[in-house]
This record gives sequence, C-alpha cells and structure tokens, in this order.
Amino acid sequence: MADQKATDLNEYIQNLFSANGVQAPIAVEEWTGGWAAIVGGVNGVPTAQQFNRVFYIINAILKEMFGNVTDIQRTANDALPKVSFTASAIVELLKPYGLMVGCDADLLDGKHAEAFALKQHNHAASDINSGVLTIAHGGTGASEKDAARENLGAAPKQHSHPASDINSGVFPIARGGTGSSNKDTARENLGAAPKQHNHSASEINSGVFPISRGGTGSSNKDTARENLGAAPKQHRHSASEVNSGVFPIEQGGTGSSNRDAARENLGAAPKQHGHAASDINSGVFPIARGGTGSSSASGACSNIGAMPTGGGTFHGTVSFGNTSYYINTSGVANFSKCYGAVYNDYAEWFPRGGETEPGDIIALDVTSQNERYVRADVRCKMIAGVHSDEYAMLIGGEYASDTEDYHEKNIGKYIPVALAGRVMTRVTGPICTGDIILPSDIPGVGRAARKDEQYSSYCVVGYAVESDDRTDVRRLRIRVGR
Repeated sequence: MADQKATDLNEYIQNLFSANGVQAPIAVEEWTGGWAAIVGGVNGVPTAQQFNRVFYIINAILKEMFGNVTDIQRTANDALPKVSFTASAIVELLKPYGLMVGCDADLLDGKHAEAFALKQHNHAASDINSGVLTIAHGGTGASEKDAARENLGAAPKQHSHPASDINSGVFPIARGGTGSSNKDTARENLGAAPKQHNHSASEINSGVFPISRGGTGSSNKDTARENLGAAPKQHRHSASEVNSGVFPIEQGGTGSSNRDAARENLGAAPKQHGHAASDINSGVFPIARGGTGSSSASGACSNIGAMPTGGGTFHGTVSFGNTSYYINTSGVANFSKCYGAVYNDYAEWFPRGGETEPGDIIALDVTSQNERYVRADVRCKMIAGVHSDEYAMLIGGEYASDTEDYHEKNIGKYIPVALAGRVMTRVTGPICTGDIILPSDIPGVGRAARKDEQYSSYCVVGYAVESDDRTDVRRLRIRVGR
C-alpha cells in the first residue's frame, strides 16, 4: 500500500510541472530538494511543522482558486444559461460580429458555398479561355476559321462570284453596279452622259483638242503655233520681207514713201539744219559739242578745269608764273616772298596746361613731367612767348579735315603762342618804350623791369614798342623773339 502511494506521488509530481506548455518530468528527490530550498528543513528534509504550514498555505490558495472558478461558472451561466446553449443560439450571437460568413453550407474541397456558381448562370466571352463551343450551343465547332466556315457552310469574307451566279436583284452603286436594270436610269444613277452627246467649250477642262478636231494639238502656245504654222502675236519682219504698201506712223513707219513727205509727216527736220540759241530749251551741250557738259556753274568749271569765282578745291598743283612757285595738294607752298600788311607775328600751337586769354604771357610748366604751358608769373623760369590772336602765320597743332575749322579744332588743346614779331601783351603799371618786360605777380600779366634789377634772360618776355602811364591791367604792343 505504501509502495503504491509512493508510486502515485512520483507520477503526480512528474506530471505536475511543464515547460512552455509541455509537461516536464521531475523526480521526488528534485521535488523535496526544491521544497527544502524554499522553506528550509533539517538535513535537506522538511520538518513536520514546515510541511503542515506549507500544506495549509497551499490548501488556502486552492480554496480561493475553487471559489474563483465557481464565480466564473456562475457568471457564464447567467450570460448564457445551459438550457439555451444550442447551435442556433450560438449562431445568432455570432452573426452581429460577422463571424458566421460561409457557415450556411458545409465546406467542399475546403471552400464555402459562395465559391461555387449557381446551376443556372452565364459567362462573358472573356471568361471562356479553353475548349470550343459546339454548333449545337451556338458555336462553330472549331478553333480554326477555315474549319469553322466549313462546319457552318459559309464562304470567306473576301470571295468572288461569276456573273452566272447572279440570277436575281440589281447590283447597287456601292457594290460597283448601276443600281438599275434600265439603261437610262442607270446613267442617271451614275451621272453619266449618253454615248452620243455634246459639250460647251467651258466644260472642257482637261486634255488637248487635236488639230483634226479643230484644236491646236498642244497646251503650250509655242508648240501650238508650231503645229499651226503660225507666228507669235508680237513678231518682226526684215525689210526685205516688206515688198508692198507703206507703214503708217502708228505702226512705226513714216506714212510715206517720199522722204520730204515722210519728214513732214513726222515733224522732222532735214539732216543738215541749224538752230538759233533760243531754240535750245532743254538738255546740256557736251564738251565735245562745244558745251560744258553741265547745267551748273560748279559742274561746268569742274568739267572744263576752271575755278569758280566763289572758290573751290584744286585737285592738282597750282603754279604761279612758272613751276618754281606753287602750292601742291599736300599743302606745300613755295614762294619767293610772302607779304601780310595787317598781321604781325609768327606763332605756333603749344600744348595747353590751363585756361589762357589773348595777351597772356605764357611759360613752360616746369612742375610737370609732360610738356605743357601755363600763364607766367614771378616764379616762372622759362618764358615761351605770348598768347596771340593776330598772328600772320600759325603752325603746329592737329590736322583738320575739309569739314573742320583748323582753329576751333586746336584751341581747346593748344595755345597759339607768338614766338617772333610784335604782339599785344597784357601788362600792369607804367610802361615806357624800350622797357624790358618781365612776368609780374599776376598770372599772365607783365611789368616793366626796374633799373638795376637782376633777371635771367629766360625770364624776359620782350621789350615794349609803345608806352603809357596807366597802372591798370591792359594790352600794349611788345616785340618778342630773340
């Protein structure tokens, strides 16, 4: 008996524990050892008091578990009494949650009833993807068009018939017929003319009438004339071909076979005749006829090599007296003497370094690295001359074209400086004839040198050739140049 209990206890313990839901065997020694590890014991074996205490705890836990199960069972019975726990009641409870789909029939081949068609149903042509419809079911009984036509006793879409096969009806125009068995109606249907008919000229819009039909045999006028042996509308004849009659004036003739009458008809003069000057009222006499070849004076002078009285441009060297004295087209002049009764000095354009006015004494600007000239004052060391506006000759500057004024082109960049001769000069203080003129402390204005004054020759402007006792700034004539 004791052995049986031990065996039952051992089996109970082995089946009591599980790992991941699978029962795992455990020996009694493992059980008691685990027990002792948890609650303690003597020599690895629980005492009676420990056993009773643990048993009491386990018993209390089991009672609480039985009470919970009883409560759950009572709650389940209240929700769905045992007497109502039928298949129909379960189905009704599950329907609102959509859990009864496919449950109206048993499964067939693992599929619900909705996966199968009704006994009576239809298919679209696209649903038929295999097999062949028989003639009895409205098909052709074949998958090849030739065999299908053979089964149906049908002809190909494109086929022909001999005329003998057509034994009734009338071919419509759309099928290449006339649409009528009556020739007049057939022509009417086709818009055709009778075999014998006429056309107006306006109806002929293609082709070419042959000569035999009253045409020209060509659509090209030159070829047509060639075919007809005709001349062009506009044509000419040589004089030898005109062997009778007289060409009228309106046809380019003279209207007469007599030259005097012909001239009379044409209003023409004899070959040899003269004119009074008053008869010449248009045109221009060429030089070859003793004229000038121009209707204008300048053109006439140019044609005959004459200079107009109003002036002009020579296009060659002009000599005076003989070829030793001339002016050529490069502007070079060669004379034995040159006279100018009004103007007084010889001047040159000097590079401008500032504003000046006629009469200003001009000096080299020694503070500049480039050559330029300014108004002179007591500090200037190198006098160049005087700004002149009455020079007899002016050289230097930049070239001016025929459309430019030489003075206006250069006055902005250069100063016309008198280098020799007499020139009106700005001075201040009393001046006596013969006084040496030196720069004053007024820029551009000179003064008379004092007696016994020491000065450099490079600072001398010139000497006065006239005098007055005025003390203001004015212009007096000074002789410049050394």
